[in-house]
Amino acid sequence: MTLKQTTSRILNDPTAKLFPWVNDFLALATLIAVAGLVLETVPSLKPYESVFWWTEIIAVTIFTIEYVLRIWVAPSKKAYIFSVYGLIDLVSIAPTWLAASNLLFLKSARMLRILRLLRMVRLGKVMKGRLKHPHDLESNRDIFRLNVQIYIFALMTAIILLGTLMYVVEAPRDHLHSIPAGMMWAAEALVGGSITGYYPHTTSGYLVSILARFIGLVLFGVLIGVIGNVIRMWLLGEDLTKRRATKRSK
Repeated sequence: MTLKQTTSRILNDPTAKLFPWVNDFLALATLIAVAGLVLETVPSLKPYESVFWWTEIIAVTIFTIEYVLRIWVAPSKKAYIFSVYGLIDLVSIAPTWLAASNLLFLKSARMLRILRLLRMVRLGKVMKGRLKHPHDLESNRDIFRLNVQIYIFALMTAIILLGTLMYVVEAPRDHLHSIPAGMMWAAEALVGGSITGYYPHTTSGYLVSILARFIGLVLFGVLIGVIGNVIRMWLLGEDLTKRRATKRSK
């Protein structure tokens, strides 16, 4: 096996021995990078700007290496570059290398890195190597755990991205002075509550608010689906693994 083939397996094949380790490392790097982007907008943390800057440089270097390797091993380089993940990877690293860190919109666009974690959902399916195949869920508990992981991941992703987007279009304002404040607003918008008492002041802000309400309804539907599975498993005694096997056979 050539070096190119080995690298491709490590990056893309869940059955490869090093795949979970590499994906976990990239997931950790993504979480640290996103946390740094969120915290550096907090006014009281301004003295730690150099820490956030170095965190950003290290993270972007890691993601750049990954981006170059994925282009190298891709069967069609053009297809990868213009794919959804390829564009997300590019948008995630380009602002830093173009020295656009001082432009709020471009800087916040780097938050799309959180969508990298969609790749980690696949690890939920293979249970970090405990299952022989991504579709071979061995028990109802595995299905329930996977559904909960997907819901929590989708909810947190929506809170981070919507909170960042609202911060971009509405800041600076007293009640929206940082991305964490925007995330608080997004959390209440997604569940239809009113904790912070903040309402949009711009047209863009209202559009983001409408988007948040719509995504909140979608996530509520996902939650109902998860609860429905629990009811079928625990109260009705339905075996969901058999249902999945039947669907696959069809």
